[in-house]
Amino acid sequence: MVVPGEPLFEQRVKIARDRTGRLVGFQDPDAGYKFIQREEAIVRLRLDVESGQILDSFGNPVGVGGLHYPAAGYDVATVRKLSQYRPLDVPVEQFKPGPNQELIERNVFVTAEGKLVTDTFSYGRGVEYREGIAGGRWRWKASEALGLEPHERLSTRDLKRSVLLREFLVKTVT
Repeated sequence: MVVPGEPLFEQRVKIARDRTGRLVGFQDPDAGYKFIQREEAIVRLRLDVESGQILDSFGNPVGVGGLHYPAAGYDVATVRKLSQYRPLDVPVEQFKPGPNQELIERNVFVTAEGKLVTDTFSYGRGVEYREGIAGGRWRWKASEALGLEPHERLSTRDLKRSVLLREFLVKTVT
């Protein structure tokens, strides 16, 4: 419950870099600077409209490259399976997923207030990308991120201005 007139608690994030300046991850300063996942960190970042830069809670620039998944991908091991997530290296229209693969679309939108919103959508195992389905869903999520009412419509050009990042990943389960 929030007491009227009391500010909402905003979660903070700090970018972590090595000595060479390379991004190594994101930390939660309110939890003893423990490392947090990229998806959790992105919603805590903000876009400074004046400088045109993505900033952490301490005003450090992050850069759009910090929002991407690593080019080498990452692996998630469970008791019986291994899931490998890799960035898609061919045009999405040309990718034909196998029965053990799924295509995942990941978008990062900027709200009118400069907050970042992520949307991740899986097309399902063995299902190909279909622009008709993807386009309608993308418009809906972009409109939602901008805070538009269901009856309000913007042009695709205006909606594209709210997109900071759009990438496709391939999840392979072995």
